[in-house]
Amino acid sequence: MSQSDVVVVTGSPTVVGLHRLVRALDALLAHGVEADRLLPVVTRGPRSARARAEITQAVTELLGPAGRALTTSPVFVPHRKDLDGLHRDAVPLPQSFCLPLARAVDAVLDRAGRRAAGPSLEDIAVPVRPGSLGGGHRA
Repeated sequence: MSQSDVVVVTGSPTVVGLHRLVRALDALLAHGVEADRLLPVVTRGPRSARARAEITQAVTELLGPAGRALTTSPVFVPHRKDLDGLHRDAVPLPQSFCLPLARAVDAVLDRAGRRAAGPSLEDIAVPVRPGSLGGGHRA
């Protein structure tokens, strides 16, 4: 985790959900994950700007001094009733659902500085030729 480019930490907007979110963030900071690489996400987020501000303030206050080190406010992902059906039917998730999270991840990467990219799939892929997978002994 301490070598991750971005660590997305999710929680629900309930007392228990926020408690778990704060504990996870605190544990990651204690483990050595840089605060500017953490992205808190509140699932089933409220629509009200006031409620979002209260949740953001609660997360910051519950983290104490560590909360002031966070450079990213929580991202709020809206509630979608149809997600199970979309997932079951292998339908792409709506952009209105995914785009805010993707933009937040990009912003964290840009702000924290992208780390050197690891090997791409092309660098790892090995062409499969007849007989190259083994499975039999040749005499």
